Amino acid sequence: MTDSRSEALQEAAHQLMRAAPRARRLMELRARANSSILNIGIPQYAVLRHFERDGPGCIADVTGNAFASKQTLSQLIDGLVEGGLLSRSNDPSDRRKVAVSITGKGAHALARFEAAQMELFESLLEDIPDDDLRKLAEGLAALNRSLTAARRRGDLMRTARSDLGQLEAAVR
Repeated sequence: MTDSRSEALQEAAHQLMRAAPRARRLMELRARANSSILNIGIPQYAVLRHFERDGPGCIADVTGNAFASKQTLSQLIDGLVEGGLLSRSNDPSDRRKVAVSITGKGAHALARFEAAQMELFESLLEDIPDDDLRKLAEGLAALNRSLTAARRRGDLMRTARSDLGQLEAAVR
C-alpha cells in the first residue's frame, strides 16, 4: 500500500468516525420527534429494513446482521408483529421454525421513515457544492458496496464479536 493510499484511508476512516455517530444521532432525534407519526425508531427501522431487503426469515437471520441479542430482537419483533408491521407464519419446510416477514403496513412505515430521514439528510447536504456532493455520493456508494460485501461474507459480525471479546478480556 502506498503512503498516499494509507493516508487517504486514515483520513477517510477518521472522517467517517466523526460523521457516523453524528448522523445516527440526528436520525434518532428525527425519529423521536416524528415517533407519533412514524411509529418506529432506529431499532425497529433496522429490523423492518432487514426483512424488506432480505425477505422472509427467522430471528436467527436477523441476529447475524445486528448488534443486539436474540432476546432483544425477539422483543422488537414481538412489538412489530403486534403493531401489524411484521407477520409470523409457520415455515412450511420446517415446522419448528417460524418465518417472519414484513407486511404492507410495515413496508409503508419503512417508506415513511426513510422519506423523513431523506428529508433531513437532503437539508444537511444542501450547502455542499455540486462537485463535492457528487464526490460524496460516489464515496458513500462505494462504502455501501463494501459494507454489503462484508455483510455477505459475515466479516462485520465476526469483527464486532472479536472486538467485543477482546474488550471483555481486557476488562477482566
